[in-house]
Amino acid sequence: VYDLVRAIDILASRGVKVINMSLTGPANPLLERTVQRANQRDIVMVAAAGNDGPRAAPLYPAAYDGVIAVTAIDRSKNAYR
Repeated sequence: VYDLVRAIDILASRGVKVINMSLTGPANPLLERTVQRANQRDIVMVAAAGNDGPRAAPLYPAAYDGVIAVTAIDRSKNAYR
């Protein structure tokens, strides 16, 4: 998580406006604070929500406020189960 937090901080300091994170994991207070700071700087954050379907437990950083969560879809454009 420290490498991810450092990467977000570096990107924010360089004026990046959108950050995509194709990863998931458990909640982490340090990552949550970093995401909040990025949101305050108007950085759009997009993260994988996982592919375990709509009843899956929340995964992070996608589940944090202000992060756009994305997942896979099937041929019919339904959430991947």
